[in-house]
Amino acid sequence: MSTKKVLLVVPGKDENVFKSFRNLPKVKYLYMDYLNPADLM
Repeated sequence: MSTKKVLLVVPGKDENVFKSFRNLPKVKYLYMDYLNPADLM
């Protein structure tokens, strides 16, 4: 089993992207305005 994670950074609210990725394991959906260095580690 892989331990890799995906951070999806989007420029703003997009309902289609949110619905597409919300049920995928190990995927974090984040708005660009809320991105911080801890999220990138």
